[in-house]
Amino acid sequence: MRYVPPPCRPPGERAWIAWPGRLALVAFGLGLVGLLVVARMLAPNPKGWGTHEQLGFPACAFQLRYQMRC
Repeated sequence: MRYVPPPCRPPGERAWIAWPGRLALVAFGLGLVGLLVVARMLAPNPKGWGTHEQLGFPACAFQLRYQMRC
């Protein structure tokens, strides 16, 4: 068998991913970058747990009840 390259797209033919799909991918990528920025801004807790409390979330109920890590 010999290699046959895929045909090139002629000018004016539609793109493989339509604009709504591209916009969704851009929004998804920006969301991931936003998560990385927030994670970078958080200071690690010396105890090893509880970092989520810096974001305003309550303490873990399991930890409060049993004094163990979640």
